[in-house]
Amino acid sequence: FIYGVCRLDTAGALNGENVNQKYCKNCINTNGDQVNLDEKACAQACLDDPSGSCMGFSHADNANCILYGVDGEHYLRHPGDVENEWLGYALHDEPCLADKIPIGCTPNFNTIKMNTKFVCRHLNQDNTRWLAWGVEDFTQEMIDELRIKMASVALVDADKDVSLVIGEGDQDGHVKVTFAIQVPSNVIIPMTGMLKTILVSKSRDGALYFHSKITTDNALKNAGELIPKAGHIAGILVKGMRHNLVDKSKELHTTSWSELSPSACSVDPVDPPCPDVICEKCNSTACPDVICE
Repeated sequence: FIYGVCRLDTAGALNGENVNQKYCKNCINTNGDQVNLDEKACAQACLDDPSGSCMGFSHADNANCILYGVDGEHYLRHPGDVENEWLGYALHDEPCLADKIPIGCTPNFNTIKMNTKFVCRHLNQDNTRWLAWGVEDFTQEMIDELRIKMASVALVDADKDVSLVIGEGDQDGHVKVTFAIQVPSNVIIPMTGMLKTILVSKSRDGALYFHSKITTDNALKNAGELIPKAGHIAGILVKGMRHNLVDKSKELHTTSWSELSPSACSVDPVDPPCPDVICEKCNSTACPDVICE
């Protein structure tokens, strides 16, 4: 980083030249922070940019957040902020994401206009660029906490009764997370009914149990403790047994809800076809979508 306002290094321009940019004083980033709050908040706004091409930012604490990139100035609203708009300036020059990418970009976006109130930061121009978004994957701590949380929901012992398998994930970033709960045979039917009630039937409240270690009535925001921070629970499936209402015999029973399209579902021959069968849970490097089975 450099103290100052980011500029394009141009011959004869003492303070450099401006590039395409936008700024906002009161906009909110996807973490819920005002973008001008501090450097971290402005950096998150850069990562939030719908253009995907933010190349850097200038920030002054509690003053302003300026984003630079390719076409970013045309995206005046960011995800989750419906009340505020960015103010964009389309100038003659746009910075290069990499060498001659995009065509017509201007290189040497690497100098500043001196201003000690501001800090200028740039994203890398190679494959390490994507590390700025963080490495999102299930850690061992998350796996352990997921088992503990499921045990608390199912009223069983986490160490003895609950096992967990994280699927490989697919090209769309969906990952299937499968819980297996070991209980005596005479408990399978009431356990299936209880989990269906809690995790499927209660207006999809089941997703809220897996947003943080401590369950609250309003756990809408994923805390990143049980699933990757960028994760989103896309559905829940409960598979067990029930009594047939006519002859009281035991039969397989599957209930679920899902936000995923049928094409995203992996149809198991044992299960009914989509959309009754839930599919995936969220994954690593892509945008994770979680599903508890």
